[in-house]
Amino acid sequence: MTAMTPLPTHLRAPDSTTAQLGETAAEIVVVDDTPANLKLLASLLSEQGYRIRPASSGALALRSVHAKTPDLILLDVRMPELDGYAFCRQLKADPHTCAIPVIFISALNESADKVQSFSVGGVDFITKPFEPAEVLARVKTHLELRRLQQELERRVEARTADLAQTHHALQVSEERLRRVIEATSDGVWDWNLRSGEMFFSDHWYTMLGYAPGDLEASHAAWRDLLHPDDAAPAEAAIRAHLDGQSPELNLELRMRARNGDWQWVHNRGKVIERTAAGEALRMVGTQADIAARKQAEEQLERYRTGLEERVAARTAELDKAREQLLQSEKLAALGHLVAGMAHELNTPLGNARTMAGALDEHLRQFAAAVSAGTLRQSQLDAFLSRCREAVDLLERNTARAANLIAQFKEIAVDQSSLRRRRFDLRRTIEQIVFALQPQFERAAHRVELEIPDELMLDSYPGPLEQVIANLVGNSLTHGFVGMASGLIGIRAAPLDATQIEIEYSDNGAGVPEAIRHRIFEPFFTTRLGSGGSGLGLYVTHTLVTGTLGGTIRLVDRRGPGASFRLTLPLSAPERPNAEPAA
Repeated sequence: MTAMTPLPTHLRAPDSTTAQLGETAAEIVVVDDTPANLKLLASLLSEQGYRIRPASSGALALRSVHAKTPDLILLDVRMPELDGYAFCRQLKADPHTCAIPVIFISALNESADKVQSFSVGGVDFITKPFEPAEVLARVKTHLELRRLQQELERRVEARTADLAQTHHALQVSEERLRRVIEATSDGVWDWNLRSGEMFFSDHWYTMLGYAPGDLEASHAAWRDLLHPDDAAPAEAAIRAHLDGQSPELNLELRMRARNGDWQWVHNRGKVIERTAAGEALRMVGTQADIAARKQAEEQLERYRTGLEERVAARTAELDKAREQLLQSEKLAALGHLVAGMAHELNTPLGNARTMAGALDEHLRQFAAAVSAGTLRQSQLDAFLSRCREAVDLLERNTARAANLIAQFKEIAVDQSSLRRRRFDLRRTIEQIVFALQPQFERAAHRVELEIPDELMLDSYPGPLEQVIANLVGNSLTHGFVGMASGLIGIRAAPLDATQIEIEYSDNGAGVPEAIRHRIFEPFFTTRLGSGGSGLGLYVTHTLVTGTLGGTIRLVDRRGPGASFRLTLPLSAPERPNAEPAA
């Protein structure tokens, strides 16, 4: 073997960039049966930062390579037992080691030797004696090529994996789309706007009764199938979407089926490809059969129309029944007033009748004395005195009766009509409470008022009186059952410049929590068959929220009794059927 030239001093400094392959120092197997050559090459490469694994024979080198794959092999040709060519053939025959680059280093300088080294898989050939700089340059070049090859292989593997994943995802997506289309029974169409070609799926044809391919796959053929009333709107919608004026195409239209009938279909589509200037190039979509849905919608519309008519008729009946109920409650309240007024009129009219009878008797006695000529001065004086007493008593009792009748007339007019007038709240409530006094005779119930004087309302006193009467009746019927004496309080005060608040309360049994949310419902009562109709509080709520334009609610309170809070406007809203003040 020829000795190698010593490494020049200027080439002995390590070059970290040269010694790197990837992120770690490159590992090189040096194979030579001459110890001096092996040592020289190992020193030369180690000084450059490479990791060196020396081998003095081909057999040792093969075991070393199989134990751990190096990045490069420097291989002598002339070696006993296993020469460099045989070593390289075995190396390249193994798929685990075939990619390792091999640089032959030999004193052989014949062209045939060089050709043979390349034919067995070598990547380069260095002739001994060699220049150290040449060795380092070629090692660096092949290590860089090796690094680039490995990087390329990694990228190819990654790209191959990405493509495989993408291909698999595409297959899954296509399979899913196919199953969805089959499940939804939709037809599919694809329109190449640049060439004008169209594709219609088999189901697109069959949903209209045609065999696949019976019709030309073109926009013109599709347009010819449209109902005359739907053609122009459909074309306008397509043009608007192609021009970017709508995000998608969404059409419900009629198409002529093979049997000549007009069939409703739902077309949905979208442009999926445009030029840089925004010109539409390709559009895809689906077509669904909606004939059954349209038929159901038409039937539903007929039902809706009939239902609206029935609802209107039923509403009219309910309104009429409601008015009858309100009128019935008004008459019932008026009946209570009549009973109260009759009771109050009994006293002054009874007194007047008694005095009239007594005066008649005195008058007959006086006339008899005059006729007999026996009239004395004392009799005349007594007669005149009794006449003055009678006249005074008659005047007071008839005046009282007239006043009661006037009050009754005002309340009766308010109760029997929707008369709007300006009235004093305290005086009106006092009148209605006075008229309800006969209902208190069997027990020591009493009413306390806390209402300021001259609190004037421009409203409907009749409905307000009925509201108070209903609340009093509710207390008597439900709150004071089994009580010897109950207390009702009615308080009123202005809330602001436009509203007042009236609070009605009693100290009765109160309202159970379980039924508080139902007390204003019609026909709801806890005393059915015992004097409760279930309409009193319903009518009260209707009058307050409707005619009087206010609100009423049951107030949560601690202790016994019930409390209702009314909020009313000082000036009630106008009612079209209201009567003007007399």
